[in-house]
Amino acid sequence: METNRLQRLRVSFLGVWLMTGAVAMAIDVGDPFYHVDGGKWVFNRLEVLYEKYDRDAVAKTHDLRVIGPGAEVSIPRSGDDSGGRVEADVYMLRLNILLFDKFTGYLNGGVLDYSDAQDKPYILGGGVRFIAYEKNRMRLNVVGTAHYVPSFDVDDGYAVDDFLGPAVIKAKVDYYEVAAGPILSGNLLLNANARLMPYGGLLLSFVRGTEKIRIQYPFTQVTAKTTDDIEEDSPIVAVAGVSVLLKKNFSLRLEGRLIGESSVSGAVGYAF
Repeated sequence: METNRLQRLRVSFLGVWLMTGAVAMAIDVGDPFYHVDGGKWVFNRLEVLYEKYDRDAVAKTHDLRVIGPGAEVSIPRSGDDSGGRVEADVYMLRLNILLFDKFTGYLNGGVLDYSDAQDKPYILGGGVRFIAYEKNRMRLNVVGTAHYVPSFDVDDGYAVDDFLGPAVIKAKVDYYEVAAGPILSGNLLLNANARLMPYGGLLLSFVRGTEKIRIQYPFTQVTAKTTDDIEEDSPIVAVAGVSVLLKKNFSLRLEGRLIGESSVSGAVGYAF
């Protein structure tokens, strides 16, 4: 490709570069429920969980590699890191393992309904929580979680350039999240068959991921490739939730997360 054509390519790619959206998440923490809360015959609890998440993310883009007829060139990145917000639905099952009175482990598995994904990405992970301090009906809990979303395809649509023609923009994305922090909770008796468990606290939540972007101009046989490194905009997440425990077996729960995101989740559980 000639030098003047490369200059025009540089201008053209700046128009579609970073059109893809970063992906990030923060999974529902859950109420600090333990074996001691369910009674001596309760060893596990299964929750059906729905989450509507919305979190701010930052994409740090590498240089752009352009391949065309007779030449290949690298265009240095320019400008600041791009930011954005991502909204998606999470449908998940959580198995809480309640073998110890004041320690709970849990496993998660589910799918993401992400608008630009070609298929339904799935998510795997789990966590632990334990009571660090307890007095009367108040508890200080410590929570840790980790989740992973394997690589999935994203279709970011089309663009048209006067010089290069129409473009097809696609990407492959994978990412993981780790989070930990203190959670305060209460255990309030409503009546003989119902208890209220409010909880809240702060988490350090880190997201790391990769987005491999491919821009193809089929009419001019030009292809551009680049990679985004994805991370959270803010690592601090505030959590607030409430759970209603019915007859020690059934539970209804609502949770919200703020600062750097505005996510909400709800769950129905059964202890057995």
